[in-house]
Amino acid sequence: MGEVSDEVFWFNKIKEHWKAFLILVIIGIYLIVSWVLVFFGYIQNSWIGGYGTWTFDQFSVGNLLLFCIQMILWVLLLAFLPAIIAFCIFGYLWWKQLPEDEKSELKRREEKQKSHKARNYGGGGGGISFIIGIAFLILIYVDGTWLVPFGNLSYSYFVYAYFYAFLWIFFLFIVPACILGLIYLIRKYK
Repeated sequence: MGEVSDEVFWFNKIKEHWKAFLILVIIGIYLIVSWVLVFFGYIQNSWIGGYGTWTFDQFSVGNLLLFCIQMILWVLLLAFLPAIIAFCIFGYLWWKQLPEDEKSELKRREEKQKSHKARNYGGGGGGISFIIGIAFLILIYVDGTWLVPFGNLSYSYFVYAYFYAFLWIFFLFIVPACILGLIYLIRKYK
């Protein structure tokens, strides 16, 4: 019997260990949701930025730098650290319960993958930023703040507008694409 491809191998491992995969997905969802909540919570509760009411002309370089550093630290503390701890504990417990032959197969595949040269996939990813930027401009136009000077709008308005533009793109394009991809994979491997 020949060796199965990496795609089939990992798909079979996900089917075999679906509970572990589900827990990893839940940890990932927690990470995303907690990041968004901490991000917006910090904007509304930070004295740097006037609790979300300052306009761009009220920021200085020092305020902006301090604002970014504190936001990063809060996100790391309240979102990433618990997710990393949960992932490490879960990964350790899952690895300990695996049979030795499965561990050796995973290690063998990892060594084989390391021995091959890294694939060069080139650039990319700039398209989604452009599309979100266009959605952001459409949102500001629809909201009626197209010609309002920057100094008259709080910075939190721009953060929320960009986030809503991201949600538009996410729900209009990414969710349907994921659903279609999942349907394709289910039909392909049924």
